[in-house]
Amino acid sequence: MIELTMEQIRYYRLHAHHLDRFYEPSDLMSVTSACGLQNTPPGAWETALFNRIPAYSKAAANQLLADKHLL
Repeated sequence: MIELTMEQIRYYRLHAHHLDRFYEPSDLMSVTSACGLQNTPPGAWETALFNRIPAYSKAAANQLLADKHLL
C-alpha cells in the first residue's frame, strides 16, 4: 500500500478546491464548480472568490452575483 505524507494530502486538498494557485477570470466556471462558494458566515463567498481569482474586485464579484453567473 502507498503511504501518503501530510504534504501530499494537503496539496491534494488545496488542488481539489482550487486553492493551489491563483486563477484567471476566464477560469471562473471551473473554479466555482469544484466546491461552490459558500456564504456562511455572510460575506464568505467574496473571500473564497478572491482567494481563487484575485483579479475580481469586490464590485466585480457583486456584479457576477447580480448577473447570476454564480448561481
